Amino acid sequence: MYEAKRKYNYSFFKNFAFSGANQMELSQRSLEEYIINLESALDVQSLIISLVNSSYELNSLIPNVEMLFYRMFCSPLTTKEDRKDKDQENVLYGNIFAQKQVSLTYFGYKSLLETLVLDPKKKHLKKVIAHLSEFEPKEKVDPYLIDLIVKIGIEQKYPVLLGKTMKFFMQNDYPIPKSAFQNFVLFLEHCKGYEEDAKRFIFLTSETETLDFSYDLVRPIFLRNLSMKTGNEVLQLFEQIRKNIKLNKSTKALTQPEKQELLQAKKRGFYDGLLKDLIKTQAYGLAQIVYSEKMREKFESNIED
Repeated sequence: MYEAKRKYNYSFFKNFAFSGANQMELSQRSLEEYIINLESALDVQSLIISLVNSSYELNSLIPNVEMLFYRMFCSPLTTKEDRKDKDQENVLYGNIFAQKQVSLTYFGYKSLLETLVLDPKKKHLKKVIAHLSEFEPKEKVDPYLIDLIVKIGIEQKYPVLLGKTMKFFMQNDYPIPKSAFQNFVLFLEHCKGYEEDAKRFIFLTSETETLDFSYDLVRPIFLRNLSMKTGNEVLQLFEQIRKNIKLNKSTKALTQPEKQELLQAKKRGFYDGLLKDLIKTQAYGLAQIVYSEKMREKFESNIED
């Protein structure tokens, strides 16, 4: 960051400061033109890093400079005419950073997503997700960025967009925070018509290397069901998850006996965790049924039982 701010410093940004009623538009257009003419992807990234991390200093030159960056990304003036009446399936058509095929770095994506938290627009969120998915290597994607995407999708009630995005992240082993995944599953389970999709995403954890099934992972959905749904519905959820407990891809190097031992430990942890919550919520009838299923799995009783 230091090197970026040294190269693209306060004096540099003076070249893009204007006054008058159209100062924001003039600053945006001139910065876009400068970026388009840069040959080095590293220079583009350094400019972005300096811009979003110098907003306090630069605001005296260019008011609300992070909003300026947001507009450059979402609604560039230099390609405005070219974007009219084009195929909207390509959400990055006319995006100057996509044209440069350059990642925005953690700082750029963070700035855009934090702006979207305050002023959400679905079409602009799609653009940020599409750009991050295409141009930011997954090993460089910070979990905080995924957390922000999930937060926006939940707050604005975008089940389809968020579902497609999370499926892509899971299938490509992006670093999804456990809490973000739990919030996403709870959101789907709460959306009418998407309840079964919530369970499918739980089952999909077995196809990842970054999300590992445990009772702790699914505990929020059980607690909600215990407080809001009938006993039969809780049992149905229990049966569906019980039958789909699997190891994820991170265990592929283990021997078969090691896998079997780990799987049994996961199943036992699932039963024990659920039984504790059933007892705490005084759902004794359900606890008896779950305990009976545990015994059918031939787990040995312990002191907690």
